Amino acid sequence: MLNRFNDLIKKRIDQLEGAQKSMAETGLQTKLAAVESNGACTNFMYDQAIFNRFQAILGGKVRLIMTGAAPLHPTVQNMLKVTFCCPVVQAYGQTESSGAITISFTTDNLSGHCGGPIKTCEVKLVDVPEMNYFSKNVDADGKPLPQGEICFRGQNAFQGYFKNKEETAAIIDAEGFIHTGDVGQIHENGSIKIVDRIKNIFKLSHGEYICPTRLEEIFGENQFINQIFVYGDSFQNYLVTVIVPDKEMVTAWAMENEMDIKDYEAILKAEATKEHFIAIMKEKAKEKNLFGFEVPTKILLTSTEFSSDNDMLTPTFK
Repeated sequence: MLNRFNDLIKKRIDQLEGAQKSMAETGLQTKLAAVESNGACTNFMYDQAIFNRFQAILGGKVRLIMTGAAPLHPTVQNMLKVTFCCPVVQAYGQTESSGAITISFTTDNLSGHCGGPIKTCEVKLVDVPEMNYFSKNVDADGKPLPQGEICFRGQNAFQGYFKNKEETAAIIDAEGFIHTGDVGQIHENGSIKIVDRIKNIFKLSHGEYICPTRLEEIFGENQFINQIFVYGDSFQNYLVTVIVPDKEMVTAWAMENEMDIKDYEAILKAEATKEHFIAIMKEKAKEKNLFGFEVPTKILLTSTEFSSDNDMLTPTFK
């Protein structure tokens, strides 16, 4: 939803003209610089002249936006801070075992992470050798960048699964730490960023590991893509994907290509449309330095959105 807001905001700014567009772009750059410098989300002059109309989208009284369930890209987080004129914080936790585990500060000038542990629990990282995640890893500059499976314990942690000792023993170790299955890395300031999921990887037939959730996040940044699901298995050497496109964007593209926009389903089934989306993913893959095998080669476009009502998503939107 927040990614969608970001796309709509950028589109509205692009549609401005003359002095309004110039002021909006100057205001954006000024406020983004402030957010990255000291975490400030407001600027009286630009908020009154430009950004109050974006505040009005959410009713005009929002003072804090909190997000969880999936990582929010730093550029999206900063854009929302600037345009909605309020802090946007990320939290991390587990619905089934703890609630919140970490949360970022409202005044944090560094985006793209989910903060540090809340007061009721402690966190440790456990090495994941098969995925090259180690607590002694370093970044490109040689500085420590610990990585590993996020494990936690504390007053907010559950005691185990009801009458299921086997599942409980599989998730809680001898020291009482719950193993989340999520891979995180710890930055210098103590904040934690979620970078991978242990259970969400698989091998293709040529032996290469794939993390579909990472690819979904990367390809999902494009304005043409509303929802995306990437899949593969060890008996094939390629990936497939199911995409719910942005209807407005696709319809506008179809008009430019002289297609019959009255039949949206026919547009989605057209080979030209599929080729357009494959080209979009290839372009994004090149931008993000992905390998060729990480780009899905077979695609299904559908107008049916993923939701918990049609059993395509769990109640926690997984």
